[in-house]
Amino acid sequence: MPYSVAYTIKMSKKGEHKIPGYFDFVVPPLEGLWWMKCDSKIDYSHKENFSWISMIRLPDFVTPK
Repeated sequence: MPYSVAYTIKMSKKGEHKIPGYFDFVVPPLEGLWWMKCDSKIDYSHKENFSWISMIRLPDFVTPK
C-alpha cells in the first residue's frame, strides 16, 4: 500500500487537482522496521513474535490531509 499512495501523489501532476508546493520526485525504496513483541532474547525461529511496519519517505509537501 505505501507504493500506491506514493505513486498516486507522484502522478497527481497529470490530474486537475494541484497539490500546494508539489515538485516532481523519485519514489524511494521501501523501508521496514522489525521488532519482537516480547522483551526476551531475539529468537528467529518464532516468527509469530515479530511485528513490523513498512514505510516510504515522502517529500515535505505531503501532509496527512
